[in-house]
Amino acid sequence: MDQHNSCGSGSCRARELSKDPQAKKNSCSDGSCEDSRPVRAPSPNATECASIYCDPVAASRRTSKRSDRALCFKCKDNRTKAEVLAKQQEPLCLECFEFSLSRTVRHTIRTKCLIEPGDNVLVALSGGSSSLALLLLLQGIHASKQTAAKYGQESFRLGAVYIDETVACDSSAAASSARIEEVQRTVSLLDASMPFHSALLEDALCLEEECEGGDSSGQERRRQTGDLINAVEDITGREDLTEALRNSLLIRMAARHGYNKVARGDSATCVAARVIAMSSKGSGFALPACIQYFDRRYGAETPAFVCPVRDLPAKDLALLCHYKRCPVLAPPGRPPRARDKPSINRISAEFVAAMQAALPSTVPTVLRTASKLKAFPWNTQLPSWERGESTKASGLCEDDSPCCAVCAQPIAPDDRTHAGTQLQSTDQTGFRRYAQLHDSLSRFSDDTTRRLLLVFCV
Repeated sequence: MDQHNSCGSGSCRARELSKDPQAKKNSCSDGSCEDSRPVRAPSPNATECASIYCDPVAASRRTSKRSDRALCFKCKDNRTKAEVLAKQQEPLCLECFEFSLSRTVRHTIRTKCLIEPGDNVLVALSGGSSSLALLLLLQGIHASKQTAAKYGQESFRLGAVYIDETVACDSSAAASSARIEEVQRTVSLLDASMPFHSALLEDALCLEEECEGGDSSGQERRRQTGDLINAVEDITGREDLTEALRNSLLIRMAARHGYNKVARGDSATCVAARVIAMSSKGSGFALPACIQYFDRRYGAETPAFVCPVRDLPAKDLALLCHYKRCPVLAPPGRPPRARDKPSINRISAEFVAAMQAALPSTVPTVLRTASKLKAFPWNTQLPSWERGESTKASGLCEDDSPCCAVCAQPIAPDDRTHAGTQLQSTDQTGFRRYAQLHDSLSRFSDDTTRRLLLVFCV
């Protein structure tokens, strides 16, 4: 029997069409030939990407269109359809999506020893989607720990704090009170029994007894803080000073209310943008200290910063807040003279968002590369059973890695003052501390600004 006759006329016709591209094109023009392969959607532009990371509603609209008819990648249940595209574009239902995020946070907490039984954790809220999603995830873990506490296992205490930064945006005191009330209302909706604390950014420049003053002293501190921030002409430096004041106030608030850990909502996208920003600003020596899961640079006896959601992208955290119907607070407006001048931090965030939209492996690649840098001693947290007096995390006063008195960033050996590095006496630590403080204050010419910074550093 002839081989060509045995294959049938259909297969021979298909072979002829495959050899002739023009014939193949004409054969499918009438619509009789249907291609079952899925059509790949075009990649979004930078504007769409920025809206995904900042607006959870925009992110949900984009992901819901691509997963309307898909089944969940995890449970594959015909009764529930996938509503979220998470991680490596995996279609997940809402239950599996929330479980996936919670499992990632649990794994990070367990492997990095971020939260241990008996800890008092204070969640730093900014009103954005990342910090609120962190509160949601830790609240679920805390609820499961409370259930396990009935069987003899120790749980941890959970609280929330909000630092109002509207003074840096030239806003009024009424706007500050409105934002604090809105954040407190959001926390009450999530858990009415959760302790809530609030403070103003200007409280970072006053002593403990001065913070208890009346309205007149509060208005004076607000005016002085605004003058201090406005004294920094550079937009990037103004944002960095605001961040330094915020971190110092968070440590003071946690220590005042009996917390030993401060949880921040630094997502993977935020940390990747920080890597680009600090590299652009020439802060490569301090970069390893600002991208870790654990940070106790302010001292061994002071509260430590932990970042449980460091491995989660900002888009997933925004989607969690959207589907949980958690109200997200809009960021405060920028000062009038800074609206047309983007800072290095903002440019870096937009650059990472645009790159992530075009190349989804951008954020993991940046984090994987930056994690190869050697961390500082205070970035390591050992388990409680391996922790001793000789292995305690180092603090701000350690000789081999001093920090700046204003921003608390590690100082490179080449940048240390000549007098502090060459002094050969027994009290080198105290003199270096004074020399670093003097070098930081000498950058400001105004006497009032120097006095406020001196109070902040002391």
